[in-house]
Amino acid sequence: MELNIKKLTKPELAILAESRCKHGHSYLAHPQCLKAEHPEGFPVKRHLGFFDIETTHLKASFGYVISYRVWDDDNKKMYGRNLTKREIRSYKFDAGLVQEMVEDLRKFTHVVVYWGKDRRHDLPFVRSRAIKAGVKFPLYGELGVIDMYDMAKNKLSLHSYRLGTVCDFLGIPAKGHPLKGDPWLKAQVGDPASLEYVGIHNEEDVLCMPPVLYILEPFYRRMKLSV
Repeated sequence: MELNIKKLTKPELAILAESRCKHGHSYLAHPQCLKAEHPEGFPVKRHLGFFDIETTHLKASFGYVISYRVWDDDNKKMYGRNLTKREIRSYKFDAGLVQEMVEDLRKFTHVVVYWGKDRRHDLPFVRSRAIKAGVKFPLYGELGVIDMYDMAKNKLSLHSYRLGTVCDFLGIPAKGHPLKGDPWLKAQVGDPASLEYVGIHNEEDVLCMPPVLYILEPFYRRMKLSV
């Protein structure tokens, strides 16, 4: 596929520069991959997956994932599930769930998180659990990441930068099912009703993320980051 750089707009160039082909290169470097990997044609658009997890501990060496959700705002589709009582009681914990999670993440060009990039929570936690379970996690350059916490922290002046606080300030409904002690503790040992509650909380987190991104991203310099 011929790619005439002079005819591309700046937004199109940015998309091609930050999107990665199966070889781990940008589409500017590997324009031949455009037709093979994106048969619907140019321009290659970002496909964002709004991602959040719920875990039993803040560190993957002591905890595991009990729920994950990935919201496809383009197609209005939710991916993810809760851990089951059987998985917890079998001591396999989140091995199967992490495998499904990685497969879902690979459906997107970029993962959108809140306090979830390197040296934070979601992606390092999942990567650690994937390595533990022998699951092939995306390597550097295979999947882009956007952390909205940076946008909120750098572009707003608030007393707190928790996602719920940011949503409240921006007038975005969120957190209809806040985490509570009893269901959280019961979910960790496999109580179905509590796991369902945690899953709903998880869904509410990813559903409130798109409007936050759409408000804040125009103020922020788009950066090329990888999971």
